[in-house]
Amino acid sequence: MPDERQTHDVLRDYKRRVPQRPYVSDDLRDGVWQTKKWPGLRLRYIQANGVMIWCLIFDCDHDAAFTAAEDGILPPPNLVAMNPDNGRGHLTYLLDAPVPRTDAARVGPLRYLAMIERGMTRRLDADIGFAGLITKNPLHAEWRTVVRHDYRFTLRDLDDYLHPANCVMPRRGDMSGLGRNCLLFDELRHQAYRMVREFKRNDEPKRNFDQWAIFKATELNAAFATPMHLSAVLSIARSVARWVWSRFDDDTFRAIQSHRGKRGAAKRWAGHVPLSVSQPWKTAGISRATFYRRTRRGRSTK
Repeated sequence: MPDERQTHDVLRDYKRRVPQRPYVSDDLRDGVWQTKKWPGLRLRYIQANGVMIWCLIFDCDHDAAFTAAEDGILPPPNLVAMNPDNGRGHLTYLLDAPVPRTDAARVGPLRYLAMIERGMTRRLDADIGFAGLITKNPLHAEWRTVVRHDYRFTLRDLDDYLHPANCVMPRRGDMSGLGRNCLLFDELRHQAYRMVREFKRNDEPKRNFDQWAIFKATELNAAFATPMHLSAVLSIARSVARWVWSRFDDDTFRAIQSHRGKRGAAKRWAGHVPLSVSQPWKTAGISRATFYRRTRRGRSTK
């Protein structure tokens, strides 16, 4: 267990990283709302991650939340915020480097993080429907909060504990957590690549394309069993719209298609030796003209 200084450092860092206008609640039956950070830190539930994901949170909705990591053969979390009446709680793993949630240029780390979250959720027997928007506020006296250590995990640290079978992609309707961010991002950007060319051909302003991206993202989000919060959907839509509009048009599309065609041709003809180099007619002991004549007639060149 950490000493008093380490505990203080972890909780101080937690307060520092909470978004400036987090979603909060004092009773989930009353819903959630946004407020400034410091009033929000006095409430029972608070949003920990904003645009940057600096921790992974798991909802262990059973009475063995404190030992869930050991039971699942995973490293202990940094923080456990438990309901003292039933032992249920939220486990928080602090990350060594934050991962951007909506940066269209760096979606790879988010996919990796989503895979790790999926695997750990299964190993912890945590709630797969946990939206991850708000968590038990570890600073609130309502909860029994235990700081177990102050180590910050890299993605590789957590991945080393997982087996590929833990991380299998669920069906679309069963998507939860960060997996929804990745799937929504991918589906939206693929449609945006096509639509942005139509908007630019018709000389429509960027704001029209932004509105289309928001509408389409909202529509895609509605298909999830547990839809993401509107703020996350809007962030993804704006990020995709900004990135695609600045980087994609008919000329770019043609260049991409040409590159893919050349790459496919290079792969298809890899290792091929042209007849002008191999000169099989010499091996067959016939003239070049006879070789080609017999080849056209489908006859043996021998």
